[in-house]
Amino acid sequence: MEVPALPSGIELVQLERGESVREEAIRRAREGAAEGMFVVVESPSRAYARHGREWLLPDDPGLHGAFVLRPELPATECVELATVAAVALGSAVSEFVQPMTELHYRWPNDVLLNAGKAAGVWMDAGGSPESLDWLVISWVLNTASSPDSLGHDAASIAVEGAAETFDPGEIVRAIAREFVASITTWDQTGFEPVLRQWSVRIPVGDSTAVELHDGERVEGVVERIDEHGGLVLRTADGERSLALNDFYGLPTETV
Repeated sequence: MEVPALPSGIELVQLERGESVREEAIRRAREGAAEGMFVVVESPSRAYARHGREWLLPDDPGLHGAFVLRPELPATECVELATVAAVALGSAVSEFVQPMTELHYRWPNDVLLNAGKAAGVWMDAGGSPESLDWLVISWVLNTASSPDSLGHDAASIAVEGAAETFDPGEIVRAIAREFVASITTWDQTGFEPVLRQWSVRIPVGDSTAVELHDGERVEGVVERIDEHGGLVLRTADGERSLALNDFYGLPTETV
């Protein structure tokens, strides 16, 4: 895969093969990788989501990438960057599908095409709650196909209506470009503009189930997204609010 020139400040590390882009980027971050490193693994042998679970790989493994950041900001602020990444991923994907293709997000880390999951975003970090030393935002995007075992719960760019024959390298460049644009907006104007782009594409009234970082599973109907990006659900026991970090579990004590 040939990747065109990326935005200034992004250093591409492109690996033909690897086990997991998430693990590769975390290793590099812990070893001192500079902010702006963008790791891409073309043919991973596996992909990990949360709780050590594997992302089911279709026949075509899709695109696997991860950004390394050095935020030196509180975890309560940095967790917002997961939403920044999801919006960037959605904006990039929208360039490669037919105009009428439905693009939605599912709180807090999924990108949906025509109601099927096409991409997922994950976040890992090291440091203290007051100042994260490193932050890795990784993602997987189904391009040519999606896992058969998931049926209509999964989607891909090609199956849901690619606008034309797409170039994976161009998709990678679009994701990097949109990520830089979204993180710049977040840095200069705060969370609200990015949050607005994200929350308007999360369907209110849908039933959902969320597994939190401590293993608790919460089910309910989506009521709204609050001003901090949290999810407000109507559950069998009443209204329940979930914060972004209830899902991602960034450091809450010095490590």
